[in-house]
Amino acid sequence: PTLDASVRASYHMGSADFNAFGGSTDTDLTELSFAVHIGSKEAFLDNGMKWYGVLSFNRSSSEVSAGAISADNSDSDIGLGGGVYMPFGPGEAYVGVENIDELFFGLGYRHFIGRSR
Repeated sequence: PTLDASVRASYHMGSADFNAFGGSTDTDLTELSFAVHIGSKEAFLDNGMKWYGVLSFNRSSSEVSAGAISADNSDSDIGLGGGVYMPFGPGEAYVGVENIDELFFGLGYRHFIGRSR
């Protein structure tokens, strides 16, 4: 067991209503994602830096309506990515990249509540 593994499921939704050009436009968006994360248990640098990789399935849908006109769109994509993370105070700092139909970069901090690593 030299690797850590985890799974992630997430669901996001949002809507926006606009009044422009004498009419109303409504937009609804949803995304469903399932991912498997695999990473090293042992650091590869003295500062505690570790690597991770992610493989995901992503399904997104959108519906836009403007008066009597509406359009729906649904798309499914496989995502592939990876990055590095390291201990930083009571959490971890990370940087990564993931390709889900286009390239996304991430940089952030995860704070651990109630435990330390």
